[in-house]
Amino acid sequence: MLSFALSDHIRCRLPGNFEVDITFLHVNPRHHTVALGSGLPKHVHHFMLQMGSLDDVGAALDRAFANRVRVVQSLGRHPNDKMVTFYCVTPSGFECEVGWGGLTVDDSTWEPTTYDRVSDWGHQSPYRRPPKRQTEMGEQP
Repeated sequence: MLSFALSDHIRCRLPGNFEVDITFLHVNPRHHTVALGSGLPKHVHHFMLQMGSLDDVGAALDRAFANRVRVVQSLGRHPNDKMVTFYCVTPSGFECEVGWGGLTVDDSTWEPTTYDRVSDWGHQSPYRRPPKRQTEMGEQP
């Protein structure tokens, strides 16, 4: 009815045994307009702001840190749309993805693919890092 076309899928298992099954759809040449996933309560997980340059993404990340915005995933690149992005939490509690560099889709030649990972690199949670060793905190062992 809305003329969405399939871009691709990401299907994998994340640490903690969390099953990922996401379908990406588009209505224009941008890689995806919406992504629909399973395994989470029904809600908006995030929206995305596409910047004009990679420097704009870096500046937004700097502003987020300077203003104590909670960054929940570090800078990283997605395998399907090739966007370089980071994620932060909005005042309403859902996430905002800030990124640059996404693929465009030509429906006459596009072949949907299924990917086995959510990131090529990055997108690490600063909240899942192991605790620092005492020597890294300036204390004696």
